[in-house]
Amino acid sequence: MEDLTFKMLNAQGEETEYKVLFQFENAYTGKTYMTYTDDSNTRVYAGYITYEGDNEEPTLHPLESEEEWRLVEDYVDRVQSGVGVTMMVDESDLSPLMRRLLYGDDE
Repeated sequence: MEDLTFKMLNAQGEETEYKVLFQFENAYTGKTYMTYTDDSNTRVYAGYITYEGDNEEPTLHPLESEEEWRLVEDYVDRVQSGVGVTMMVDESDLSPLMRRLLYGDDE
């Protein structure tokens, strides 16, 4: 199974490919959050997604507050520990990278 990827400009203005780890919706904020990483897989980034325009193209936005960062960090911690998280996708649909992060395996 291939990783879900997207490209955008990094802080240096270079086009970089990122791998999506997972997305989740939060009922409190009404936003869809996404975590992702670059090729180094050493740093996890986060933002929220909106769909704009007639063709419903997704737009990634930076998190807007410390509260949102805590919300995403809490979700990542719960996913890693397996406590209190309902996966929005079938586990067989997880990317290889997410499977490694969650379960420590490559399959």
